[in-house]
Amino acid sequence: PGVSIASPVVEVEARLADRDDAIRVLGIDVFRAIPLQPGLIAEGVDRLDLLRPDTVFLSPIAAAALHANIGDTLRFQVGVGTRSVRVAGALAGEHARGRWAVMDIGAAQTLFAHEGRITRVDLRLAPGVDVDAFIARLALPAGVVAEMPAAASDATSRMTRAYRVNLNVLALVALFTGRLLVVTTQALSIAQRRAQIGLLRVIGCTRRQIVALLLAEGAVVGVTGAGLGCLLGIGLARVALSAFGGDLGAGFFEGMAPALQVEPWAVALFAALGIAAAMAGSGGPALEAAHADPARALKIGDDQRAFAALRPIWPGGVAIVTGDRKSTRLNSSHSLPS
Repeated sequence: PGVSIASPVVEVEARLADRDDAIRVLGIDVFRAIPLQPGLIAEGVDRLDLLRPDTVFLSPIAAAALHANIGDTLRFQVGVGTRSVRVAGALAGEHARGRWAVMDIGAAQTLFAHEGRITRVDLRLAPGVDVDAFIARLALPAGVVAEMPAAASDATSRMTRAYRVNLNVLALVALFTGRLLVVTTQALSIAQRRAQIGLLRVIGCTRRQIVALLLAEGAVVGVTGAGLGCLLGIGLARVALSAFGGDLGAGFFEGMAPALQVEPWAVALFAALGIAAAMAGSGGPALEAAHADPARALKIGDDQRAFAALRPIWPGGVAIVTGDRKSTRLNSSHSLPS
């Protein structure tokens, strides 16, 4: 009571026999699915192909991934044998965005040895039926759950959000690593030009002007690096999505084909952070060079004075001990059996 339409579905992760690949096959009852899920019904094809046991319909993404055209044959690995089906058409609508194949539910049950079994039943409730009360009244057997259609999308959204957070953290790690590289590069470059900087001081440049000049040099490095990094990052993301999918090959989002979404504000923020990191990395060497004695800076060998602050080894020892203790605590907290 309270159900307007019930559409059974058989869902199978089918492995192709002639290639190292798999595709998600949906077996549907055409007459039940038409009013409930019209996107699963191929248009402009022989209607009897929707019922034939040896036909399958591919989404455009699946057809492109499998290099399959209408009329081609797909061979599925079923147990120790293989079964062949003919590609009879292409899907449209909402399921055109996924990596799917659709066939008759009876044919799918027979083809994949799922006789008498279904994966789920999609429901449309009658108008006015309270969803929560309806779910509460259901007497479902063990292992069967009732979910709203948004539950799957919410789970996917949470998982993709976790991916984005992890990638943002990795981007920040790369940012601080880049700042360290800028510090060392700029320190070495400024030390090599110590005599020239001292000459600028002798002919009248102030310390503030020297600092501004070296910071501008760091800004140029930052702008160049940030611009190239953003372009290469977007290109690498596009290649990774097309080659490995939205889960980078983990298999969590198989059957989905996410499009690359470039957020201008996020790109601008990371570019600004990159420029700021480059300028901050140039700040220390710039201040040291600006406050150096010009008379000493003009002498050969004074560049060694720029690295005097790096001679003590105790900061490195403290960092090693602190990092080792944190690593030990982290390992002990993850040592419980799964």
